[in-house]
Amino acid sequence: MAEAHQAVAFQFAITDEGISLHFDREAVKSALRSYFRGHGKKILRLRAAIYSGVFPASPVSLVVILALVTGLWLAGYDLSLGVFPALLSLARWIGYSGTYLTIIFLLSYSIFLWTLFSYLQQFTLKLLLMYKGFMFEPRGKPSLVTQLWFKSVQIVTGRQRPQLYSYQRSLPRLPVPRLKDTCRRYLQSARALLNDDEYREMEGLVKDFQEGPGKKMNAYLYLKSWWANNYVTDWWEQYVYLHGRSSIMINSNYYACDNSGFSLTSLPAARAGLICHIQARLKDKIETERLAPLVSNGIPLCSAQFERTFGTTRIPGIEADKLVHRPGAASNHVVVYKSGRWYCISLYHKKKLLTPVDLEWTMEQIMEDSDAELRPGEEHLAALTAADRKSWAEMREKYFMTGVNRTSMEILEKAAFMIMFDDLEPSLYVENGDNTALTQYCKSLFHGNGYTRWFDKSVSVIIYKNGKLGINAEHCW
Repeated sequence: MAEAHQAVAFQFAITDEGISLHFDREAVKSALRSYFRGHGKKILRLRAAIYSGVFPASPVSLVVILALVTGLWLAGYDLSLGVFPALLSLARWIGYSGTYLTIIFLLSYSIFLWTLFSYLQQFTLKLLLMYKGFMFEPRGKPSLVTQLWFKSVQIVTGRQRPQLYSYQRSLPRLPVPRLKDTCRRYLQSARALLNDDEYREMEGLVKDFQEGPGKKMNAYLYLKSWWANNYVTDWWEQYVYLHGRSSIMINSNYYACDNSGFSLTSLPAARAGLICHIQARLKDKIETERLAPLVSNGIPLCSAQFERTFGTTRIPGIEADKLVHRPGAASNHVVVYKSGRWYCISLYHKKKLLTPVDLEWTMEQIMEDSDAELRPGEEHLAALTAADRKSWAEMREKYFMTGVNRTSMEILEKAAFMIMFDDLEPSLYVENGDNTALTQYCKSLFHGNGYTRWFDKSVSVIIYKNGKLGINAEHCW
């Protein structure tokens, strides 16, 4: 009972002298820490959204504008062009008066000017980023115009540190090429593939298209380009990727190799624990926008694809697949595949990220558990993701929509990423011109044996017996 009483943060008693209140400071601090851990990410996301929304302006500029507006108002200068006095007179006529009303007006007007200032900066930066002259100049020898342009970009962006998506509102739209230029480039590319008679026929078809339906289609593209930052992205995702009905195993997915020259450890459990910790931290930085944006030689690039790196799965459909992204706490776990068995590991304990050592210990328990009895169908479950998309969609609809199968499938699809242990011991070196071992390693990353990779997951990390690793990634996101 003594321990139970010590765990209580607040205690009160009613006596003849009134209510007596006692509280444990350490318990209160612990409760506050728990609260801020739980709501910290929400606060960081809100802060990041505000910073990115006004970039390259900053909250500091709001303070400067507020001080300037207040100072000029006190000095007798009215920046509102008569709006302030009129509103104050109206408020007094209604019955409201006092210093608080003046403060509200000054603050509101300062926020209005700050918002206008931030939009002006964003528009100026967008105009500057439309310049493409630097792309056609010799490397390391920029022209005077390019140097002046680069300095202008630096002046507009200022010295503040941008968030991951800070530049998104200032990036120029993808321009729609002229129909005439598109048709000319098409004929140039087709000339090498056609004989003279076929080419003349193609010229006639292109001319008919250019003078007929091509004009209307290009007009639609112009219209779409006004409300979409990139008029082709959603169509490309839908019709090049998600509408494809063949297997994505080697037709869409790609792989990436490990560092060939250096490895911290040859223990697979240790590498798995470390990569889980690093990936979880990267996921958190992406979701709170604390990751630095993509910048090449001072030129900001689009960072939109970072958003779906983790917690994303391609869901099969009869006619078309769909890409489902689950951010935040919904994807704070990983799924591990080892020797035909599937495991789920939480990356957090009491909303605190587990250390690499904790995760390594968990991986060791999984590796020691590999002698347990296999459940029917468990070992070859991932082979479904290697099938053609229509067959996989039909199987999913038939067998994974109810009961424990549905629960298991949701755990798989909501995972931040996957860890796949493999018994192969690959070599990343080419010795005496023999690249057989390297080829075997690349094939293993690309497709495995067909049922040891979950091809629908955005990122799957493959850990080998000798501690080497690599990734297999779904391409659509």
